[in-house]
Amino acid sequence: MKISEIRDVSRVWQQFVPIQSISQLLSFIAFYALIIGVVYLITRNEPEVFGIVCTGATVGAFPALLIALPQEFIAEFDSERATASTLKEIDELLRFRGYKTKGDLGTTTALYISKLPAALSWKENSFVIRRSEKSIIVRGPKGSVKWLRDRLIR
Repeated sequence: MKISEIRDVSRVWQQFVPIQSISQLLSFIAFYALIIGVVYLITRNEPEVFGIVCTGATVGAFPALLIALPQEFIAEFDSERATASTLKEIDELLRFRGYKTKGDLGTTTALYISKLPAALSWKENSFVIRRSEKSIIVRGPKGSVKWLRDRLIR
C-alpha cells in the first residue's frame, strides 16, 4: 500500500476566511452569539473583563473553522483485495471516530457524516470516500484526515 501526502483542497481565500457555506456561517454565528450572551451575563458588572473574554472567545473559536477545511489523500494498492481490506479498516476507524454512513452514493463513493445531531455538527465535517479497483481517495476535514491517514500508515 502506498499512501500519498495530505493535500489541501480548500480554496486559497479560505485560509483567511475559513467559511465553507452559509449554513456553517449561520451555525457558527449562532453558537458564538450564545457564548457572548453567557459571557455578558457572567461579566456584566465588569465591562473590562467582558472585552477581554470576548477577544479570547473570538481567537479561540477560529481554529474550529480551520480544522473543518477539506483535505485529501490517496491510497494505492497492488490488488482489489487490499483495497477492500483497507476500505473496511477506514469504515471501522471512521465509526470509531463518531461517523456513520449516509448511504452509498453508488458503488464507488460513500459519504460518512457525524453521528451528532445536525445542530451540533457541520456537513463540512463529513468524509467522502471514493474507490476504484486499486485506489481510494479520502476527503474530509483537516483534523480528522490527518488522524485517519496516521492510523492507516501504522
